[in-house]
Amino acid sequence: MRLVEAIVDANHRALAGDEKAGLRLAEHADALPVVALTCSDARLNPLLPEVVGIPEEQFLWVRNAGNVVSHPLGSTARSVALACLLEGAREILVIGHTDCRVARQTISALLERLAALGIARESLPENLQECFALFGSEPQNVHTACEMLRNSPLISPRIPVHGLMVDLQTGRLDWLVNGYNTLPAVGEVALATLQTARQTVTDMREGMDYRVGSRAFSDLPVGQLVAEGADWLGARLNTIEELWQAMQETTRSETAVGLSAGPSTHKEVSEAASQSSRVIPVPPPLTFSKSRKPEP
Repeated sequence: MRLVEAIVDANHRALAGDEKAGLRLAEHADALPVVALTCSDARLNPLLPEVVGIPEEQFLWVRNAGNVVSHPLGSTARSVALACLLEGAREILVIGHTDCRVARQTISALLERLAALGIARESLPENLQECFALFGSEPQNVHTACEMLRNSPLISPRIPVHGLMVDLQTGRLDWLVNGYNTLPAVGEVALATLQTARQTVTDMREGMDYRVGSRAFSDLPVGQLVAEGADWLGARLNTIEELWQAMQETTRSETAVGLSAGPSTHKEVSEAASQSSRVIPVPPPLTFSKSRKPEP
């Protein structure tokens, strides 16, 4: 069970009355710390990160009004990216919440508040909807924020971006966007690494034609060492590629055999269908109780 699967699972079990529900941090050390983008609403203060079940020292908290990400290169995306680059965050959680005040604002209401503070309409941007990043649906806003972060060139595609909603009244977490589904496949990563290594070998060999004065680089002792290194690395890459192709062939053969055999009973058919369509859940550690209410 992966980190977010465990978070959601533990959260739901705790709210159902399971006093032993919690997150075993040792089992998810390779996924911590996380960076969470949430709304700046003060009602979240007593809930997070306790509801998520992650200790404060492993919970990097980025906040703005409405947990909005308006651009893949905007200030919020930059803050989340820096949490990954400088603080080592390994997973990203975009956490929306119920009864978001940003979602309930209207332009006319904002203009009245601004006027009461002595701010003239003429001094404001023409498009206030865009300026304040107002939205009407909390879940849709979470989906949009996840998409913006996933498309940000500042964030590695190997870092999952999850979307969740927390109920301010109960503390229940619901998983809206499964970031694990958009991670590059192991095969894609392996092939990309292999191609990068091959390009390195090619660059090393092309450098042999470089001349140092009247002598070719390949005739110098250091050039000969580089050539030997390129040959050694090239041979190892050939071996790795052959092993990879053999593994792929074996996997395809086993899959073909399994498909030709197929499940033989109604129960097996049902179980196979259930497994193929199953949405991966998420688990968290926590001490949140049913009776606890968020502060107003």
